[in-house]
Amino acid sequence: MTYPVIYFIIASAMDSLFVNSRLLLDEYYDPTPHADRRRYTIAAAFYAVSLVTALLVPDIGPAVDFAGSTAAFFFFIFPGMFLIKMTYMREFDNDFSTCAKMASRVVASVLVILGFFLFGQGLAA
Repeated sequence: MTYPVIYFIIASAMDSLFVNSRLLLDEYYDPTPHADRRRYTIAAAFYAVSLVTALLVPDIGPAVDFAGSTAAFFFFIFPGMFLIKMTYMREFDNDFSTCAKMASRVVASVLVILGFFLFGQGLAA
């Protein structure tokens, strides 16, 4: 379930890293014609790393624990951090009272703390 999400994040990061580093060297570089080739290369490399990892790891338990602990980021930590960031934006100040902002910050803090706790439990297991 987390494999496509992790692949999408890694592929986006690797693609933007390559394009931005190439733009630093050549400001007239057009990344559009090579986009398909980059996506295929990144997908093949990610699949190869996944396959080698699957062959070298004798027990699937640590891999499942790691995947479950990364899910804590997606379900708890990231939404909590976004909510904290949102409560400090100017648009949020106009729409909500001080009490609502404080309640949102408390809920967001609980989400972040719970997410880090679950992340640590997943890695420690």
